Amino acid sequence: MHVQETEERQRPDAPLLLVVDYPGRRSAGHLADLGLEQAGFAVEYLMTAPLPTAPRARQYARTLLARRGSATSRVAGVLAFCMAGHIAQEVAALLRETGEPPVPLVLFDSGPSVAEDLEDECRQALSLQGGSRLADSVGRDTLSGKALRERPEASLAAVRGALVEFAVSAYCEDGGDRAEALETVLPLVDGFTDWLAHLTAAFNAASPGWGGDVLHIVSRDHTVTEPWPGARRTTTVRIDCARDRLLRSEAALRAVTSLIPSGTAPRR
Repeated sequence: MHVQETEERQRPDAPLLLVVDYPGRRSAGHLADLGLEQAGFAVEYLMTAPLPTAPRARQYARTLLARRGSATSRVAGVLAFCMAGHIAQEVAALLRETGEPPVPLVLFDSGPSVAEDLEDECRQALSLQGGSRLADSVGRDTLSGKALRERPEASLAAVRGALVEFAVSAYCEDGGDRAEALETVLPLVDGFTDWLAHLTAAFNAASPGWGGDVLHIVSRDHTVTEPWPGARRTTTVRIDCARDRLLRSEAALRAVTSLIPSGTAPRR
């Protein structure tokens, strides 16, 4: 079985899927759990370290595509989970601008990016590290939807600065050196701010039309089933499973292959 699956992954004519999926740990799993390679697809996972930090979807998507070593003409679809769908749409639009035919966009439990939710995420990142006082140290105006839309670089820089100063001060309370403290805390802070930059980029998306269709695969309780902005046509497929099981669902994989045939029957 292992040899056969390896041969399928290396098929030169295998349809190529681009995956936009934030790599952080989460209970819902990742698109890598779906079994796309075993179903006969070639897959490129675009979200690899170092992650983009651009707080606007188009620039974020451009950074992802700039890392690709292969040609765009083999791309058969772009897949994304949750808020990454907005960035994936920009990826599809950028591919279209190269002169390639429009590719389908396959989304999983996605939906609109709401200003209040993004504000809450920023404040939670601060509160998780330093409680309400640290969250309050970054003014609400700095984290408002208006600020995150019009000057997101400044907003994220304020969040990062507050996190760094808090962490360094806490480290130095035990007699640590500031330079040593910075070396220790910066990777941790960057983990938080990378996630916030990703969400902010999704918030700052233009929903461009690219001439392609959307297949929206949703879990049992997902409430967003409206036509996807910018899509030529939206097809919604509901899978009778919890959100945490969607990316491990054989039915979800079958929905993908019904839109983008791989030439190989899905199997587990």
